[in-house]
Amino acid sequence: MSSGRSQEQAVMATARLVGPQSTDVQIIHPGTDDAAVSVRIGKVLLYIHEERTAEHFHKVWEQAQDAADMLPGSGDFRMVRALRGMPEPAIAANAIGLPACAVTAGKTKGDPPRPFLRVQLGRVAFEVRDQFAFNTCAHSFAYARKQAAKAFVEPGRQLIVHGAFEVAGDAFFPDSDVEQFHRPGGVRMPPPTQRIETNGASRVPGAPVR
Repeated sequence: MSSGRSQEQAVMATARLVGPQSTDVQIIHPGTDDAAVSVRIGKVLLYIHEERTAEHFHKVWEQAQDAADMLPGSGDFRMVRALRGMPEPAIAANAIGLPACAVTAGKTKGDPPRPFLRVQLGRVAFEVRDQFAFNTCAHSFAYARKQAAKAFVEPGRQLIVHGAFEVAGDAFFPDSDVEQFHRPGGVRMPPPTQRIETNGASRVPGAPVR
C-alpha cells in the first residue's frame, strides 16, 4: 500500500578483493559525446565519462599507497569463498565529475586481527585484503588515467584542426581549384612539390605579361 511519498534508495556496493584480480580497461567511442573509459575489476565495472574523473580516481589510489603497505602480501581466500544459493552479483556504475571518495584503513575482529583497506569511489567501495589485490587496482586506474587522455577530446579541438587544413588548402590553390577539390569527383590534391611548383609559376595579379 502506497503512503503517497516517493520512495528513494541509496545503493552502496562493496567488493572484497583477495589476490590478483581479473581486470580490463577499454576506451569506448573516443572523441565523441558518448566517450567513456571502462574499468573492470573482477565483477565491478565502472564507466568513467570525463578525464578529470579518471584523474580523480587515480589520485585516490595513489593516496592509498602508504596505507596499503600494512596489508599482507597474500590474503586469506576463505574471505571470498562462494555463497551457496546465490551466485556472485556483479556491479556496474557510471561516474562523472568528482564523486566523493575516501580511504580507510582498519583491522578485522578476531585473533589475530587482519588488516584491510577500504577504498571508496562514490557509491562503490573496494575492500582490499592484500598487496596483490591493491596493486591490481592501482595499476588499472593508473592505466585508465592515461587512456582518458586519448578518449576525451577538448571542445573545439577537432574544429580547429579541420580549419587549419582549410587554410592550408587555400594557400596552395586558387579559389576555383579549392571548390573543385571539395566537390565529389573533383580533382585530387597533387603532391606537395607539384603544388609549390604550380603556385610558383602562377602570374601575380596586376603584373605585366611578358
